[in-house]
Amino acid sequence: MTFTPHTRNVNKIVIEQPNGGEIHFSNNQSDWSQPLDIRLNLKKGIYYLKLYDTSSGYNVREYSVVASFPSNITEPSIFKDVPKSHPYYEQIAFMKEKGVISG
Repeated sequence: MTFTPHTRNVNKIVIEQPNGGEIHFSNNQSDWSQPLDIRLNLKKGIYYLKLYDTSSGYNVREYSVVASFPSNITEPSIFKDVPKSHPYYEQIAFMKEKGVISG
C-alpha cells in the first residue's frame, strides 16, 4: 500500500483488521508530503485505513478507506520437502517462488 498525504499532517495511521485487531503506524517520517509505503502480508478481506491529522488546529480528523482483496488468490507452488500442514508453509512457498531458498 502506498499513500501520499499531500498537505495534511498525518500523525498516526491505523489499519483495522477484519478480526477486530489493529495495526498502528506512528509519525516516524519527517516529510509527510512524500509517499508512505507500508508493506504488509494481509489475508483476504476488507481493511479500513484511518488517517489521523491535526492540521486543522485542535480537531483530529479521521478518514476511512476500504481496500478489498481479490478472492482468486493463487495457492503457493507445491513442493515435496515441506508438507502443507507445516505452520509456515505459505511463507516458505513464497520464499521458494522468489528464489530465496532451494531444496
